[in-house]
Amino acid sequence: MSKFEQQLSLIYAKNRQEWREWLEENHQTSQGTWLVYYKVKTGKPSVKYAEIEIGTLMCWLIIKPLKKQARGNNLCSLIIF
Repeated sequence: MSKFEQQLSLIYAKNRQEWREWLEENHQTSQGTWLVYYKVKTGKPSVKYAEIEIGTLMCWLIIKPLKKQARGNNLCSLIIF
């Protein structure tokens, strides 16, 4: 993981709407973020990987969605603006 990637904040959105709201509020001031979401089997509310749609990302000029495993029950996608 690069130094740049290590400096990005973690975002825990409970659903697609929270994720879109974060994008609306932060896309112009943030260089990127780690979007954290839980595996379905945990039962914890979070954005699902399928909801991180390419269309939504393209609306915000996001150039690098990268799926990475964070921990046992978490997954992260690196989102760079």
